[in-house]
Amino acid sequence: MIGAHGADSGTRGDRTGASYILFGKAEGFGATIDLTTIASGTGADGFVVLGEDAGDAAGFAISSAGDVNGDGFADLLIGTEIGNSYVLFGKSTDFSPVVDLAVIANGNGSEGFTLYGEDSRDLAGWELGSAGDINGDGFDDIVIGAMSADGADDTKSYAGASYVVFGKADGFGASVELAAIAAGNGGFVIHGEDAEDRSGWSVATAGDINGDGFDDLAIGAIWSAGAGKIAPFAGAAYVIFGRDFTSTVTHAGGGGADTLTGTSGADIMVAGLGSDTLNGGAGGADAMSGGAGDDVFIVAGAGFRRVDGGSGNDTLRLNSAGLTFDLTAIPNSRIQGIEAITITGSGNNTLRLTALEVLNLSDTSNTLRVTGNAGDALTLLDTGWTGVGVAGGFRNYTKGEAKLIVSAAVAVEVDVPPLLPPSDLTLVYFARATAYEKGLFFSEGFLQAPANHVAAGYRISEHFRVASEPQFYAVALESDTSGPVLAIRGTTGTFLDWYENADLGGIGYTEIIAALNEPNGIAKWLQDHPNASIVGHSQGGAQAQIVAARATQAGLDIGKVLTFNSPGISAQIADDFVPTSVDGVRHFISRGDIVSHAGWDYIPGSVTYYDLDSLGDRLRHRRFLRLGTGCRCSYRPLVPVATLHTAQFRWHPGERG
Repeated sequence: MIGAHGADSGTRGDRTGASYILFGKAEGFGATIDLTTIASGTGADGFVVLGEDAGDAAGFAISSAGDVNGDGFADLLIGTEIGNSYVLFGKSTDFSPVVDLAVIANGNGSEGFTLYGEDSRDLAGWELGSAGDINGDGFDDIVIGAMSADGADDTKSYAGASYVVFGKADGFGASVELAAIAAGNGGFVIHGEDAEDRSGWSVATAGDINGDGFDDLAIGAIWSAGAGKIAPFAGAAYVIFGRDFTSTVTHAGGGGADTLTGTSGADIMVAGLGSDTLNGGAGGADAMSGGAGDDVFIVAGAGFRRVDGGSGNDTLRLNSAGLTFDLTAIPNSRIQGIEAITITGSGNNTLRLTALEVLNLSDTSNTLRVTGNAGDALTLLDTGWTGVGVAGGFRNYTKGEAKLIVSAAVAVEVDVPPLLPPSDLTLVYFARATAYEKGLFFSEGFLQAPANHVAAGYRISEHFRVASEPQFYAVALESDTSGPVLAIRGTTGTFLDWYENADLGGIGYTEIIAALNEPNGIAKWLQDHPNASIVGHSQGGAQAQIVAARATQAGLDIGKVLTFNSPGISAQIADDFVPTSVDGVRHFISRGDIVSHAGWDYIPGSVTYYDLDSLGDRLRHRRFLRLGTGCRCSYRPLVPVATLHTAQFRWHPGERG
């Protein structure tokens, strides 16, 4: 979230304001992000929220609102300089790249709502944020600071005020008047203590400070004169404890180890202090909060509204048989503060998760303990987990910072959707972009590409280099949805280098064999990544053919092999290639290209000729493709002329067959 309250609108005037939302993603970010690309994009990488009117300076304050309407999606708070604030609801469908607060203000409350300040010049919305779940009903609440408010009945100038607006599921309408909140309708107001305190200068949830199961609130009063009012501008901070303000809690605990048992309806349970057991009963949209202590939450399924373990080491226990409990299908906001899950139940149950759920379940630990018995199963929905041994009847698994401790009796399964083969368009992009180091933007090992780009989702997993020829390298690319790719960049020498790829002692052969045979080199990576595609442009294409020949000769299964304007290779090496071990071979050649005249033979596959234009040979060879939205190139695409088979070609250097 980035606020730009001074942003101008071409149609509405100066200082309309804007707020930018950037979506997180697994493949990471580059060193810099241009916010203009967010505003002009498709909405896949984020969106911009434009202010309603000139002078609003929307984005002066911006914050997460938590999940105010309980739909499982985080909502957004945006404040202005003029005393209005907006809540924009999160949703499962895509946002357009530009969201207009005027639409929210003039809508029906389905996409969000506007909060209007109580009095002129209160400056409500200069500070705002989530209040957590201050009343314990399972919905996140919000707090709006109004540092220039004049206190109750306007009797204390600039005392300041803070308004707490309760979350709810039954809608807000298009607008909320903070005057109604001050009157006790849907929330409450907290007035500053003394005139000139500027209470509400800062507001924020404080979490559950006293461990009673209710979130608490922190309010800053920057101009307070301190204790005894003898220290002008000393400032003060106030903590307001949460409690059952709305009398909606159906089951409340105390200071000991309580057992709270719900009904088949929608129960609201707040256990308080102590190590408590909260049993949701037969189901229903229950909201259960544990507070301090090591609490246990018993659920019949995933139909609860919220489970919040609070502090301590808290356990979620399944009380069912034949249940598949899929954490990936439950929004993160509905399960918080859980460090252990027991799936024993009354029969065989299955827990499904990825490393992301392990990291998000608890805000104090990245470790999840899973207990169960024979017949129960844990299904991992992502790859990359490493078993690190058995201790005390538990197996241990790690993936990055995520750690699983699983009962030895629980069957651990991996259920990962098969990777889709990368398209020829994607492979050509990798081949040519790697050769000319264009179009690829790297930062911290990640490939940067817009979501609708042919290269989207891929990340750099390894680089392979050889000390004797630093310009040569190969890049290993992986994706969570598409098959792995090895893109090879050849040397950047003279025309003679292109011919030397046909020679067993030439530069291309020497360097690629060195990279293949290193202990953790290309051969080992291909062995660990079956069905990886191999691509290369120019000399990299020749080296891609050599790798494919040697890999298939060694019995490895390869995905696609694709070259672009590649010279041929030694006929001896080409004859070693095992075509039944690959998913297909495609050679792309631009008609009239001089580099593809070099060499003796191609590994067998199809040859597609393309026509560019009347450029000279050198430029034709280097002509770069515009593949996919987001490439900063302005090159025209190739037009296919004919597709033939390599069996029709077998030439000596300089002789077209």
